[in-house]
Amino acid sequence: SRPRRRSRFDDHRSSSQANKASSNSLASNEIAEKAMKLSALQASIKAQISNASAALALYPYTGLKKARDFTLRLDDQGRQIDESGKVVRTSVHSVATLKANVDAQTKLNNPYLAHTKKSADDDNEEIDYVAQAKASRPKKAGFNFVKKGTYVKKGEQLR
Repeated sequence: SRPRRRSRFDDHRSSSQANKASSNSLASNEIAEKAMKLSALQASIKAQISNASAALALYPYTGLKKARDFTLRLDDQGRQIDESGKVVRTSVHSVATLKANVDAQTKLNNPYLAHTKKSADDDNEEIDYVAQAKASRPKKAGFNFVKKGTYVKKGEQLR
């Protein structure tokens, strides 16, 4: 049942040479398969490159776009001019940067409130938010002093 131990004096070279020959044929088959896979991969890459070059031929290269010139040119009066010397018209408008002012602008331009119309009096009214806040708070309770003689009267009534 156990395999027989080899002796170092036995002639086992013939079996190892047969094994080497069979392993050489297997290695050559593997090399041939790898070469076939590599050639198929190269062919597919060449096909993809030719397809890409054909697609690029449909849209020819027009060249680089000219960079935009951001040079500030001023005339003798300090106005901004372009490359040809013409005065550039710029519109000056204020930009709301505070949160309160941004909110006020959005309230003015709210399309959902377009159906409500304001009268001319409403635009001129100034709202004092501090006074409104003070009016909405409940009044603090003051001192309630007892009038002179109140407890004297109660004491006499109990006697």
